Amino acid sequence: MRKGKIYELIERLNVATNRLDGAYYIWARRHNVKENMLSLLYALGDGRPHTQRDISRDRLIPKTTVNTLTKELVSGGMAYLEGGREKRIVLTESGMRFAREALDELSKAEVEAMEETLRIFPEEFITAVEKYTEVISAKLNIKG
Repeated sequence: MRKGKIYELIERLNVATNRLDGAYYIWARRHNVKENMLSLLYALGDGRPHTQRDISRDRLIPKTTVNTLTKELVSGGMAYLEGGREKRIVLTESGMRFAREALDELSKAEVEAMEETLRIFPEEFITAVEKYTEVISAKLNIKG
């Protein structure tokens, strides 16, 4: 493939991912949820415990930010910490309710968007984006 075409594809992908990130950012602001809190709730909303380190690594959120957000959830009675040195964050019942309320509308829109997209493109497009992310992260020496 010619170099000009590759640069064009890179630009299209960068614009698309920035717009996707921006859509989540704007949605979070409209619903008075911090963007990083939204990511944390996504991680914890699956009902399984996660360590702060796992969330920081997987979501590329600074550890100090994850720690601050975790303290907010704990002090609000929405989460507690369990385990030894690497404490896991677990949502309480009220925390699960908060996560569901924060994520329900967003989740519904995501499901509808994914279903609409999958009617046109095979699900391998996700695998392709995951692979590109893995390769570019390695090339840029970004651990995650």
